[in-house]
Amino acid sequence: MISSNAIPIQSPKRLREFLKSLNKVEKGFTRVYRGQTQKRDTVQASAHRNVKIERRNQWNFYCGLVVEYLLNKEGSKEPSSIKSIDNVNDFEIFYFWVKALSQHYGPGTEYLDLTHSLKVALWFAFNCIERTTYFNYSGQPGEMLNTDIVMQSELVGYKPTNHNGWLYIFDLPEAKGKLTRTHGEIVDVLNEAPNVFKNATRLSVQDACLAYCDPKDKDGDLTKFLVCPPVEIDPTYLSILTNDLNTSVLFPSPDDDDWYKRFLQTPYLFAGYSKEGKMAAVPSLPVTKYYHLKLDLNDQYFNSVLNQQIALAPLLIYPNQYISDQDKEAYERALPILLASPLFYNCPPVESGKWHERLLWLNAGLSFSPDALTNPFSNENFNLHFEFSALEIPNWVEIDNGESSEWIRSIWVRAYNDNIIIVSIGLQTFPKGDMRFFDMKLIFDSAQNKIVVQNLNSELTQLSNFVNFAKPIFVALAIIGDCLPGTKIKPYPMFETVRLKDNKEFRVATLVVSPESAQINPVINSNKVGKEYYSVFNMETKEPYASVGQYLKSYGIAVIKFKSTFSEFPIEELYKSLLKT
Repeated sequence: MISSNAIPIQSPKRLREFLKSLNKVEKGFTRVYRGQTQKRDTVQASAHRNVKIERRNQWNFYCGLVVEYLLNKEGSKEPSSIKSIDNVNDFEIFYFWVKALSQHYGPGTEYLDLTHSLKVALWFAFNCIERTTYFNYSGQPGEMLNTDIVMQSELVGYKPTNHNGWLYIFDLPEAKGKLTRTHGEIVDVLNEAPNVFKNATRLSVQDACLAYCDPKDKDGDLTKFLVCPPVEIDPTYLSILTNDLNTSVLFPSPDDDDWYKRFLQTPYLFAGYSKEGKMAAVPSLPVTKYYHLKLDLNDQYFNSVLNQQIALAPLLIYPNQYISDQDKEAYERALPILLASPLFYNCPPVESGKWHERLLWLNAGLSFSPDALTNPFSNENFNLHFEFSALEIPNWVEIDNGESSEWIRSIWVRAYNDNIIIVSIGLQTFPKGDMRFFDMKLIFDSAQNKIVVQNLNSELTQLSNFVNFAKPIFVALAIIGDCLPGTKIKPYPMFETVRLKDNKEFRVATLVVSPESAQINPVINSNKVGKEYYSVFNMETKEPYASVGQYLKSYGIAVIKFKSTFSEFPIEELYKSLLKT
């Protein structure tokens, strides 16, 4: 053991002697290291150090989308429960591996990043972070135009501290494949991760591992697992051990790291206007961008990192969407809602039978007939334009490589009369970014208990038959319902099938019930556009919209048992059950 005021270790030989003097590792434990440029009294993950972690849920949602995409594409032999992800709660089986990605590529987690490599730990002890904001411009070369977009990136580099660093040595308990982790248990990233994560090169070169920091145990402090007090290291002689390491080695470029490339290639999002009056954009994910030595596009490493951008055209669908002259006035009155996080991932598929279309229609404040008007909007005000997150597309790498794809990017919903709405659907083709639009006239058919599409001959077809278009429309109506005053129920439940002894089954539906209204918060004030941009994605907390009640101060959970499918459940009985709870 050494005391906190011991003479710093100044040579490789002295370090080897010191390490040999430590107690041997007990069975069931693993010895790992962490290097820091400063000594701290506690050892905590960023999530427990009052560090602001931006858009963590958004990051996790997108990582889940990519993992599901890769598993389905590659025909993985992983358990089938991984492949059928209807919502975030089904994602727990590789919950930890998404956290591993977030810890090493993104905004941080409740895990502390460590390494099996003494040399890697020493490098981080001798090199400190240097942050800078970098601006570049999209558009044609030459004179700046109003259509040019300011692209803002936060960059991180490392430079030698030239002063003593600190080495932390831990003996951590091994989790041995358990799904749940207890305080201090180690997650062996390289040996335990499913194959889909094996090409995360950064984790490999850093010989990375993670330790779970339970906030209930001394605010997640891992100090009790230290083998000895933090060891003060003099870099004068020991730097020779790490002279083959640098930023470009420990943080491989996207050319050599498939996961890093995926995160860097997510599109930039509209973020208002710069001081110069130009449109401004920021990365859709808070992925850290690294540079080695200098911010110079002639530097191969820096050029590789910075040029992994995909800029969409148009970057913002509203107000660039082409609208006919007869609809122009109504479109200009529309309330634009930007959704910065993936929502389709968190909602069940239309064909699952989980959506209750009658409840969906009612919750959105729409009426079934002119005689039963319940719409809190006037016809003029039931006019909303949704722009879906570009993160709904799970693998931008393939799109950047020229593979063609088309995605629903926007939905304009407005009233036609008291019980009919018009939905304009905007599709964007990638990689070109071209847009095309078409309209659907929707009405609720009480006989079928379904939302239906009315064609020019007044014939009715169930909206759910148009699977690709139905889900975005359902999602848009669900968001409208969440944002209206009054008690709200998710139009789809979390299902669990219970099998009785006589092999009969019944369904248990857990419903999230909001006794209050959600709030659509203004996120961007733009004098250029002439109106505020609104979103249920909260730009202040960086949390994405996910479900009814999640962002309310109080909400209730109702558990309802029934034998029929939820889509057929009588609404009247549903509300009676809620009153009993």
